[in-house]
Amino acid sequence: RQKKISKYAPLVFAGEIRTLQESLGRACQGQGFCLFGDDSAESLTEFNVDNVRDTFKSILQMSLILTYGCALPIVKIGRMVYQIADDDDDADDGSNPLVEAYHQNAQTLNILRAFAAGGFADINKLHSWNLDFAETTPEDSRYRVFGAKVDESLLFLRAAGVDTHAPTFSQVDFYTAHDCKLLPLEEALTRTDSTTGKTYDCSAHMLFVREPTAAHLEFIRGINNPLGLKITEETTPEQLLEYIDMMNPLNTPGKLSIVVRMDADAMTLKLPDLIR
Repeated sequence: RQKKISKYAPLVFAGEIRTLQESLGRACQGQGFCLFGDDSAESLTEFNVDNVRDTFKSILQMSLILTYGCALPIVKIGRMVYQIADDDDDADDGSNPLVEAYHQNAQTLNILRAFAAGGFADINKLHSWNLDFAETTPEDSRYRVFGAKVDESLLFLRAAGVDTHAPTFSQVDFYTAHDCKLLPLEEALTRTDSTTGKTYDCSAHMLFVREPTAAHLEFIRGINNPLGLKITEETTPEQLLEYIDMMNPLNTPGKLSIVVRMDADAMTLKLPDLIR
């Protein structure tokens, strides 16, 4: 099964991965802001085109608000690549979950690329990003007021001779991430880039790990994707430093992001020591 998938086309491409890391590197230096969006399910049984579309809409709205508020480019990453829950054994009905995961991920990425570059993300259509269930909420009302301000800004730009239908305004760069759980799938989709000779996991642009095992650390040390390390209130400063040294030994900007998975109380108690 792993050998079969290793012959399939990559889901993402090395050039996209490098562009993401460069953008994350600029964000590390205060020249951007990173937005992670999550559809929360990330399972094959939850795959649905409407779910993908609505999550993408929400990320577009949040990104526009952040861009307006902080006057910085926003790096948009969606944890929207679907996985199987356990291992790569055949299911009871004889199907191959790994192959199913590959094909559903390919569908998801095709949809996201179409939304990102096909006009759906056009800032001139910002009012169409509203979600139906939110149309009568106070939050939606505030978003409409904000949208009117953006409309005014676009009118000014057009009057000044700026083409607000150019790709800068009508398309977005959108990247995907998922948890590095199933090493057989990750290994099967690992490729060597023909232009640089470097190795990338082409199942997603970015990989998340939490309390990585020796096998996970060995794998991620061999790939050049940007990585996200999930930490919780159980993570000690010593563990965090060890993970950082292993996952980003050269301290490359954009290579490693720390994803804090704590509630407010735990952050107050634990996070300061981890930052120090």
